[in-house]
Amino acid sequence: MTHVPVASLDAMAQSLAAAKELSYDWMEITAGDRVLDVGCGPATDTLGLAQRVGPEGRVDGVDADPEMVAEAQRRAGDADLDGLVHHQEADALDLPFGDDEFDAARSERLFQHLAEPAAALAEMVRVTRPGGRVVVLDTDHALTFIDSDEPELAERLLKLRAGAVKNPRSGRRLWRLAKEAGLTDLAYRVVPMVFTDLGEALASTDLTKAAGAAVQRGAVSGEEAMRLQTSLAAAQEAGTFFGGGFLVLVGGSVSG
Repeated sequence: MTHVPVASLDAMAQSLAAAKELSYDWMEITAGDRVLDVGCGPATDTLGLAQRVGPEGRVDGVDADPEMVAEAQRRAGDADLDGLVHHQEADALDLPFGDDEFDAARSERLFQHLAEPAAALAEMVRVTRPGGRVVVLDTDHALTFIDSDEPELAERLLKLRAGAVKNPRSGRRLWRLAKEAGLTDLAYRVVPMVFTDLGEALASTDLTKAAGAAVQRGAVSGEEAMRLQTSLAAAQEAGTFFGGGFLVLVGGSVSG
């Protein structure tokens, strides 16, 4: 199980606020609906979805990480939404719900961590009623970039970071997966993600952790890591830091 720090998820949520809202729109939620968020993390999206379904609806969130589920439940309680929003530990490849239970389902930046994303999408389709919407937003790590005076080092580290992810090209594969899953009325959007602040980039991408792991494995020397760090810090100081990447959003209707 991949553990992503809560702080990184919260930072990324701010960077992707517009894309998140678009994913909610594509779910075509109406008041009273029951909706599902697969890979819910610390209630990053379930609380927002609750505003869309209203008091007569219900939002379910599932995550494989028990710490995330506990934090999600705490946040739902703090927001007085624990009667409307429900979180539980579950495997995305074996969702604990019956067929056609939901009016819409979404997943965000989960498929990149799965060796079998097609199986996860099939489960989302299974639990969503015919005509309901299934929406997935995911990263394509192979398209992440950082401008640096140490371009070879930056590209090597980003490649190592991508290689540590089970499905690093997840974003570009979503359209094919959706087609193969039988979803109809498909829509797609390529979502750029840009950082002009080093701190924000590090918080959102957890690149510092990736660099430390690369040094430990001997893939990058300590001296090289320091050179890159110095280069990025200098860019930040000069106000010239720039980096980013791309995500892909795909949504479709369950046939039936």
